Amino acid sequence: MIHSFELLGITVYPFTLCALAGAAAFALLAWRFAKRHGETEYIMLKLLIAAYFGVAGALLYDTLFKFIETGRFVFGGISFYGGLIGGAAALYVLCRRDKSSSLTPIEWMDGMTLPFLAFHFCGRIGCFLGGCCYGKTTESFLGVYFPDIPEDNVFHYGQKCLPTQLFEAAAIALCALLLATLLKKRRFVNYLILYPVCRFVIEFWRGDDRGSTGFFLSPSQLVSLLILVIPAVYYIKSCRNNKRSV
Repeated sequence: MIHSFELLGITVYPFTLCALAGAAAFALLAWRFAKRHGETEYIMLKLLIAAYFGVAGALLYDTLFKFIETGRFVFGGISFYGGLIGGAAALYVLCRRDKSSSLTPIEWMDGMTLPFLAFHFCGRIGCFLGGCCYGKTTESFLGVYFPDIPEDNVFHYGQKCLPTQLFEAAAIALCALLLATLLKKRRFVNYLILYPVCRFVIEFWRGDDRGSTGFFLSPSQLVSLLILVIPAVYYIKSCRNNKRSV
């Protein structure tokens, strides 16, 4: 792992390369879905707008929980959940306002779930290569020596850390497999069950600074629990509607 390296006088970050690869995979898979349903018009514009709100959400999320921890506004970091919330909300609103589409907003969200997982998987590999989002120190054979990042005040002092980035990448791959095979219906809603559960557990092994909620749960654990409310409400309403229609 290496946080960055020089190539032809340019500083290159492995995380950036993986993020770009993930974005390309996401765009390709999203385009294939849109083309299959005859919905290619404006698809890239929608995705670009959603990406903009995703980045904004990732920045604001990180800033909020760092403020709770330190009492200071610290800008510059990004967090996955903020990006998911901002990007998904923007895409849902855009699809809802697009009256020309033959697909419902939830069908759009279902169609974008697997492409998004491809992007997220690449991003976590980038985290591993770049040395961010690392786990707690360990003497286990699973431990990995991550690079120090002095500019971010990250020092490992020669200790091994758990590769929680790879744990999460494996969880994302498993989620994608389940959603592509056994849980094809309502992929996005089911994703909002599978991923938060995985993330909640993995957070126990994380060792990097992720901000604070002010109590024993990490920011991502708190948000994971809040997100689980969405599919719970959805399926409760679906069950009630099914009973009424019988």
